[in-house]
Amino acid sequence: MSVKNNETIFFSPSLGRLSINQLVDEVVSYIQELPDHKYTLIIGTDSKKYASSSVYVSIIMLHRCGRGGRYFWTKLIDLNDLPMKQRIFNEAFYSINLAKDFLGALNYEIARIKTPNLRIEIHVDIGFRGQTKDIVREIVSMIETNGFKAYIKPQSFGASFVADRYT
Repeated sequence: MSVKNNETIFFSPSLGRLSINQLVDEVVSYIQELPDHKYTLIIGTDSKKYASSSVYVSIIMLHRCGRGGRYFWTKLIDLNDLPMKQRIFNEAFYSINLAKDFLGALNYEIARIKTPNLRIEIHVDIGFRGQTKDIVREIVSMIETNGFKAYIKPQSFGASFVADRYT
């Protein structure tokens, strides 16, 4: 999943459809309301297998620590019939690429408003229990090698609860 092209559409429960540029504007506007506050930018992806396809939903969530937040989501349908482990690796790849692309689009604006405290996290819907326990270390290592902090269950609410709501 990539937002380098401006064709990727995001959805907001309160704002509806947004282009990547509109999403950047919304995130910047939200930070500008309280620029000295602490923020966490959470990116996560969840997938669900259907008959002969997989649906991936990625979220971008901006949490104003202790004061709520906003989230946006986008959906990708993959017509390939993939096994569960491959879908989990795709979830991580999509989140990493989304984080890089979105931060690239956001970088100039964040520097302009000089927010002092923006933490970035990637949430993955995996854990040491269940079917994904054998690949946790590989997925976390892949995310951290790309410069991001990885969160798994039970701390990965961005993927486990928010993105999961739309798959």
